[in-house]
Amino acid sequence: ECWAVCVRWACGAPATPVGWAVRAAMVQIGVVTRLTQAYPGAFQLALSSTDSETAFAAGRGASLIGIEGGHSIDSSIGALRQFYRLGARYMTLTHSCNTPWAGSSAGAPVLPNGLTSFGVQVVREMNRLGMLVDISHVAHDTMNAVLDVTSAPVIFSHSSAFALCNTTRNVPDDVLRRLRDTNHGVVMVNFFDQFINCTDPSSATASQVADHTHHTRAVAGIDHLGIGPDLHRLRGRLPPHLQHLPLYPHLFPALVRPPSSHAHLATVLGG
Repeated sequence: ECWAVCVRWACGAPATPVGWAVRAAMVQIGVVTRLTQAYPGAFQLALSSTDSETAFAAGRGASLIGIEGGHSIDSSIGALRQFYRLGARYMTLTHSCNTPWAGSSAGAPVLPNGLTSFGVQVVREMNRLGMLVDISHVAHDTMNAVLDVTSAPVIFSHSSAFALCNTTRNVPDDVLRRLRDTNHGVVMVNFFDQFINCTDPSSATASQVADHTHHTRAVAGIDHLGIGPDLHRLRGRLPPHLQHLPLYPHLFPALVRPPSSHAHLATVLGG
């Protein structure tokens, strides 16, 4: 279970007070931490892969804290390190706006080369800390720039296949091939209707979500495929039968249609 610490702000809005996003992210991390402490039978804070495996084996939700949007570090490597100490184990480099150092999929103007020299420092520091670099939400140039400099596998925490729905929020095939061939990262397919059916989002279906998983598997390989539905705010924009966790079994028959198998489904779902 990925708990997205997401501090929203309007692109192009007047500058917010210094440190505002940092403080707001710290508050949200505190909420997630207290939640796992209040319900220890259901959740376990996951600070390592061992923690995740232990939680899974015990039937608890492995709770991974992620910062959704690099604006929350306020262009500070020191803030990044403190978030790691507070329990954050991945960070999405941008949200819906550029940061001063990384280009967003919705960013305007386009950031040349996708990543500045400071952005390279951020990626390398995350590698050093053992913090996953999440490149959902970033521009396609930024995806490739990150893959050029990272020394560890990346994740796409909630993105689908650009070949099937050509929104810039989705992952193009050349990037999928880089995950397969050199980086060995993971794409977790999003369920948001606008990223599943670009022609008529309101008619997006579970079968079309499965199309994105099959395409991602075909290009990147089964070991690089996951599920990242983006449930926290999009329930009204998800396909029928996929708007709540208990409804996920509606997706499973489509996931195992040929050439996929029950073994592939077990790999995607964690065992």
